[in-house]
Amino acid sequence: MKRFLLILAVTLLCALTVAAQVKVENVGGQVGFVYGSVTHGGVSYAPMGFGVAGFATLSLGKLVKGQPITVRPEVSLLMGSEEKNLVKQERTAINVNVFGIYDIPMKGKLPIAPYVGVGGGLTMLSANVILSGTEKSATKINATVLGGGKYNINPKMAAGLELRYGLGSGFDALMVGATFTYSLAK
Repeated sequence: MKRFLLILAVTLLCALTVAAQVKVENVGGQVGFVYGSVTHGGVSYAPMGFGVAGFATLSLGKLVKGQPITVRPEVSLLMGSEEKNLVKQERTAINVNVFGIYDIPMKGKLPIAPYVGVGGGLTMLSANVILSGTEKSATKINATVLGGGKYNINPKMAAGLELRYGLGSGFDALMVGATFTYSLAK
């Protein structure tokens, strides 16, 4: 028991030290169009729909050639449906992801700031077959790559476009979305 408490105390101390050095820079959201494919029971479905996401941007400092590296924890909801052989399928996915984002350095003063990122997390899938009333759900690990650009509307607000592709066991999804961020910097 003493060993467990010692490990817990050291872990908490390390977490607090990291938290004190990482600051939340922005909060934001995304809304977009989603196209995906899901395989259940050997049958593939391709639901189309929409997605919404909420995120925070955490600064890790300037790690690569003076460029900022940020971490973006995010929760998203993706919804879509497809009708196949007179059977309507509704799909819902709730994603909890963490992305590493790299701002691409640009020469000159361009109003658009491009970025790329990679991340992963958990996807909770739910499938509902309307005709039979059956519902299945599963939790899967996912990996996602993304890229986009943002335009600073003013010093506190930015808008942009983002393209992302996520892949997991038995599913994949492509999302094109509009992003909006608000800076918490003083």
